[in-house]
Amino acid sequence: MSAWQQGQLGDLCRFVGGQGFSPEFQGSQAGDVPFIKVSDMELPGNERRITAANNWVTYEVVSTARFKTQPVDSIVFAKIGEAIKRERVRLLTRPTIIDNNMMAAIPNLNTCTPGFLYYLFQFTPFSKDHGGTSLPYLRAGDMVNIGVSYPPLDEQQRIAGVLGAFDDLIETNRNTQRSMEALAHALFAREGFDALPSGDMVSLGEVIEVNPRVSKPKGQAPYVDMAALPADSALLGPASAREAAGGAKFHNGDTLLARITPCLENGKTAFVTNLPDQSTGVGSTEFIVLRGSRDTGSFWPYCLARSPRFRAFAIQQLGDGTSGRQRVSAGAVSEYVIPVPGQKPLRRFREAVEPLVEGMIALHEEALDLTRQRDKLLPLLMSGKVRVSDLEGVA
Repeated sequence: MSAWQQGQLGDLCRFVGGQGFSPEFQGSQAGDVPFIKVSDMELPGNERRITAANNWVTYEVVSTARFKTQPVDSIVFAKIGEAIKRERVRLLTRPTIIDNNMMAAIPNLNTCTPGFLYYLFQFTPFSKDHGGTSLPYLRAGDMVNIGVSYPPLDEQQRIAGVLGAFDDLIETNRNTQRSMEALAHALFAREGFDALPSGDMVSLGEVIEVNPRVSKPKGQAPYVDMAALPADSALLGPASAREAAGGAKFHNGDTLLARITPCLENGKTAFVTNLPDQSTGVGSTEFIVLRGSRDTGSFWPYCLARSPRFRAFAIQQLGDGTSGRQRVSAGAVSEYVIPVPGQKPLRRFREAVEPLVEGMIALHEEALDLTRQRDKLLPLLMSGKVRVSDLEGVA
């Protein structure tokens, strides 16, 4: 590591806080400049680079409101609240305004490449260097003093290239998976399974199981934290293992529907696929389990839960819960009215969608494997214990 230098984050970048976002400027889906919030980091396609945003403003608004854009290749992350503990970082792909719950790290191109800085933030714990007690927050003055090691620029580029190759493959898998899922939703809509009420109708609870009774798992069990899941993503199973205690139980092939705000409003829905065989997952009361029947197949409830009419219904059914947060009851979901699904349309849907689901699961598993490989390699490369030239020699 003779060519590596010891320094501080402030040697590699400068930190800039975000700005307040007045409600009068919010809500536009079109414009010249994206104005992102912490939640935008979870939008589909934003796993590494910010390519989408829920709010846009025009150049005229930028000028009159005196908004400041952060430059391309800046690293952005949450700077206040519990969100900082997740240490999510994203790269900007265009000049972007960030709100005052976020911070940007702008690379010093004389000492650091943007790609290396992105992976350096993933390697370097920074959430522990926060101020505040009840409400943690990151300060630029503390961030610049975090100790780091870094190599010359050419080695930085090579390191970022190797790790970026993994992330490119992961991103390709995710995009293909999303395209396949979109086709499944299109097939669901074509059959009219969630059309407006007309003709013969039936309640959802008569078609599938809502919060089915299953045996309580013993000891450690997979656990899903809906708040930690990206919005609008399928094929996501347990996030961790916890002691099983109460709440809804689920198996592979079940759909988990977020029932508490803001997860419900953000459309968080998970199709469980990566539990060990015969395993049972456990959750708190933050989601409702939907389980398909022999007629519907397992993916039909997921498509129903993601359909526009059902999502609008679920949001309308929000009521105050015992914890003070708004939630949807399993009873309301069970009583949701849909057209009677015919046997022929259900069979057509199953036969068309089952191969898509198999493909999505394969892509998901491959992405998980690539992620594990990248995560093993990242600390070795970022610490200098393994050089890119060593990897090239092996290849």
